[in-house]
This record gives sequence, C-alpha cells and structure tokens, in this order.
Amino acid sequence: MRRTYSLSNDPADGRYRITVKREPRGLVSRLLHDHVSIGHGIAASRPAGDFVLAPGDRPAVLVSAGVGITPMVAMLHTLAAPIRTSPVWFFHGARDGAHHPLRDEIRQLASARPGIVTHVRYSAPLPTDVDHDATGRLDGAAIAAAVNREDADYYLCGPAGFMAAMKRDLRRAGVPAERIYSESFGPR
Repeated sequence: MRRTYSLSNDPADGRYRITVKREPRGLVSRLLHDHVSIGHGIAASRPAGDFVLAPGDRPAVLVSAGVGITPMVAMLHTLAAPIRTSPVWFFHGARDGAHHPLRDEIRQLASARPGIVTHVRYSAPLPTDVDHDATGRLDGAAIAAAVNREDADYYLCGPAGFMAAMKRDLRRAGVPAERIYSESFGPR
C-alpha cells in the first residue's frame, strides 16, 4: 500500500515523523492507528516534493486547515530557529479542539522566539474549547490585511475547497501569485 504523507517534525531532527488523521474508511490510516505504535519502523521512500520554504529569511505566513497543519509544523520548526529574524504568522482552521493536532507543539514553537504570531479559528467549537482565537472559517483577505507585508511569502495547505478560496482571496487582496506556495491534501 502506498500513501503520501507530509513530514511534521523538525527537518533537523535526524528522524521522520508523520501525523496521520484516522479516516473511518481509510485503509492505511486505520492500519497505522490500530497496528503501528510510536517508534515502529515502516518501509518508506526518501522524502520528496517541492513544498518547502523559499530561500532567504522573508516574512512567512503559514495558513492551514485540518490535517494540512502537518507540513506547516515542520516549516514552523525551521522558522522558530533563533537564527531567523523575520516575522512569522501561523493561521490554522479546525472544526474544534478535538480536531486540532499538534496544538501544544505549535504553542511551544511560537513562544521560542519573538515575532511569531498564531491565530486559530474553530468553525464549530465544543463547549469545552477555550484555546482558540475566533469562531468561523479562515478568510484569505483578512489574513492578507492582518499581515500587511508586500514581502511576505504565503504557504497554504489543506482541503481542495479551502485552498481554492485562500488563493482566490489572497490574489484579490493583492498578494502576487509568485508569493503563494501550496500543497493540497486528499486522495491522489
């Protein structure tokens, strides 16, 4: 069985970590959740792909929804390094706190150095959810207005509809297409 997953840990770790959402009808995700424990080895090919941070130290805006958060956390590890100085914005949308993976790790990384701002929106928060910033869905135009930097690079990852809306909203807000990098999640 072959599947493609994004790495979700610090690229300098010397190991690979994937973060997989358990899908009720997902053959591989159920296998991983039900039969593979942390620390188990699995057969995998080398990491590949072109969804990586652009060279340099420009301001970065990481925007994700759902399990699209996984490559963003890997990027945030790099951006939180003390040698980085440019501002970073981390926007994430989830249904609720039960569907918000890696939340504590993101908080820790954001507090690692000045200049990292996080904003989390839950579209349908649970009564016990108190650790999000707003209710509703992320909006690309509002994100561009909050960032308000012509030199920022935008990195997007999430479901197809989310990605289409983000790209459309960012472009309408004046973000140049060459400053928008993306990776979509879903069946291939």
